Amino acid sequence: MRKSTGEVSGRVLFNGTPGQELHSLLRRVTGYVTQEDIAKETLTVRETLRFQAELRLDPKTFTPAMRAARVEQVMEQLGISHRADMRIGNEEKRGLSGGEKKRVAIGVRAGHRPVGAVSGRAHQRSRLVQLARRDSPDAEADRNG
Repeated sequence: MRKSTGEVSGRVLFNGTPGQELHSLLRRVTGYVTQEDIAKETLTVRETLRFQAELRLDPKTFTPAMRAARVEQVMEQLGISHRADMRIGNEEKRGLSGGEKKRVAIGVRAGHRPVGAVSGRAHQRSRLVQLARRDSPDAEADRNG
């Protein structure tokens, strides 16, 4: 079931510091990423990320080869290269796991940044990927063999 309305409240602390004090920093390094409905279920991971790259990367700066390379780089960073040609899927047609869908969503959200911004945020993205992998249902299966 998908949540479509409601209100979220609470406090955001970053290493114990209230989020209001770090507002501009937090806006640059964080984002809300949905797990479901971020991608068309009939597209593959590569097609989804390539479509976003075509929309978001400036064609005057990024050649088609550079955009394709960026897609491959993002898949590698997010640990989903082995699923590049798998369809996203949905409840009726099996595809990616929940954790893999979340990583695709992170790639869609962050994959359009310039190379410097991607590498400059490598540690942050690495932590996000670790959390996404840890919290995914398939992570438990991976740990248990």
